Amino acid sequence: MMKQQKESVNGIIFSQDRNQLLLTKRCDIPVWALPGGGVELNETPEQAMIREMHEETGYHVTCSRKIAKYSFCKFYIFPCHEVHLYECHILAGTPTLSNETQEIRFFPLNALPSILFYLHANWIKDAIPIQSHLINKNITHLLHGVVIKFFILHPKLSIQFCAAKIKLKIFNHRK
Repeated sequence: MMKQQKESVNGIIFSQDRNQLLLTKRCDIPVWALPGGGVELNETPEQAMIREMHEETGYHVTCSRKIAKYSFCKFYIFPCHEVHLYECHILAGTPTLSNETQEIRFFPLNALPSILFYLHANWIKDAIPIQSHLINKNITHLLHGVVIKFFILHPKLSIQFCAAKIKLKIFNHRK
């Protein structure tokens, strides 16, 4: 039996003038990130994006374009999976914190927070130009220097990240 490839989604909401974007500060590891999460069984990536955006921000959204598909190949912090990146537009709702988010805020593109999940920083750059073609990128390596630098600059966050990953692995193994 072939194991199903895990998929996840992340979404970007730009301001009307496209000079700001929405980020969430996570509860488990207090870093700023793009809203998103896993695709559930019998759910399309677009449906997952709409659900995750509402769960993490309180906004009802529509996906206006699929920006990219990033394929990861077995890292020590990621299983092998694909991430679908969407640009979303707010239809209704108000910013609402959840058990996953401790803060929701728009940031100017030229003043993003210093503690931003570094892969998301690259994905934001991919999303800024409005392109008609889908970006397909295979992520075959992580920049170890970036990871080491983060561990040195943010040891508490690094320990929280590792503990959360271990806890998740134990929880998933018990299922």
